[in-house]
Amino acid sequence: MYQRIRDLREDHDITQKFVANLLSFSHTNYAKIERGEVALTADVLV
Repeated sequence: MYQRIRDLREDHDITQKFVANLLSFSHTNYAKIERGEVALTADVLV
């Protein structure tokens, strides 16, 4: 799933920083999510 999130972001030429700001995450935490180091919870996905 994490690779799919990254692929979708890259397909639309969106930066990690932009997505992190939309989700109210730090850039570092969002990068960890894309790498699969931090699990996505249902709250975040909703």
